[in-house]
Amino acid sequence: MLNGKKIVVVIGLLRVELGLYDDALLSYGKALQIRPNTGIVYSHMAVAFSKNGDTNQAEKHLQRAVELSDKTLSREALAIFVQYAWRSVCG
Repeated sequence: MLNGKKIVVVIGLLRVELGLYDDALLSYGKALQIRPNTGIVYSHMAVAFSKNGDTNQAEKHLQRAVELSDKTLSREALAIFVQYAWRSVCG
């Protein structure tokens, strides 16, 4: 079942796929308002910032995702996502 945070994250993911990076970041911001300190949301934000050309913010958000990972992500999931996000940030 989808809760409020999951719904806005899914909307954010769809917006990234459509190239609407600023709108995706707004969705992820709403997700963090619902449930602050969620590592996966920061990871998604890192990708959106990267695709939008803001590598400084991408790196900052990816680092925050790693900091929060012990609380919200399994290490395996984090490793996979960090690889994906890092490729997005670094090209």
